[in-house]
Amino acid sequence: MIDLHIHTNYSDGSKSVEEILVMAQNMGLNTISFTDHDCCCAYFDLEKPDIAKLFSGKIKKGIEITTSFEGARIELLAYGFDNYELIDKYFKEANDNIDWQEIMVKERLILLNKFKNFGIKYPKEFENNMLLDRFEAKIYDEILKINDKTQLKELLGEFYCETGKEFFRKCIVNPNSPFYANYGKYRPKIEEILKLIHDNNGLVFLAHPFGYRLQDAKSFIEKLYNTYDLDGIECYYNGFTKEEIDYLVSFANDRKILISGGSDYHGTIDRDNELGKCMFGQSFIADEIINNWPLKYKQR
Repeated sequence: MIDLHIHTNYSDGSKSVEEILVMAQNMGLNTISFTDHDCCCAYFDLEKPDIAKLFSGKIKKGIEITTSFEGARIELLAYGFDNYELIDKYFKEANDNIDWQEIMVKERLILLNKFKNFGIKYPKEFENNMLLDRFEAKIYDEILKINDKTQLKELLGEFYCETGKEFFRKCIVNPNSPFYANYGKYRPKIEEILKLIHDNNGLVFLAHPFGYRLQDAKSFIEKLYNTYDLDGIECYYNGFTKEEIDYLVSFANDRKILISGGSDYHGTIDRDNELGKCMFGQSFIADEIINNWPLKYKQR
């Protein structure tokens, strides 16, 4: 059993590297990967023998990278690269060169104005807390409490969401949504990411292709892979339907690219993803899906 998409408290997860290693060991997972957002901090911890020994299986070096394509914010998963220190340094420096506070305030003020234009009430205290973590999801959850839901459905139409989490995926990062905010445009470009990872002998996959709530996800995926030389695609993912998984597996096989899968585990942070459970939110992923990875990547 494998799980190649796990977040620690070094990015937006709630569990430490040690806690996850113990969980993975107790569950009997054979191969895992820490894929924190734009950082490789977990692998510095694994240099410590007392931490590394907590898990007897294989650990693939990994990272989840934010970028954009065709105006949509997307994420790439990279695995098996040689120099995680260099990869970590690259993304830290890229982040240091961006004033994220200024960007967040600017984009969130635009969002509040969009709510006003739609005639949607929102709690005014959010105007004084523009740097709140997960601002967009939290404010939408509050909007659901103070607006009449029938009226909200009429106002938003196809962009009505049942939860703040859904609102972020369906509206904030969806270029077809009136609430779209492309934070990905401030991140490194795909061609830069591919060069960085490939120069370090790593592999690059598109993360959770159906998770972006795009209007025509299949055409988007096709265009991305026609444009860039990505090595694989994340086919098995918590929340995908059987039909979506079957489509992605066929897409990978037809193009002769690699397959990955993971739970996108974040610990106790407002998610129902369970460590190791990646198929339809219930089943574990068998080791066989990485059997066709080149031997050097299986061992990293």
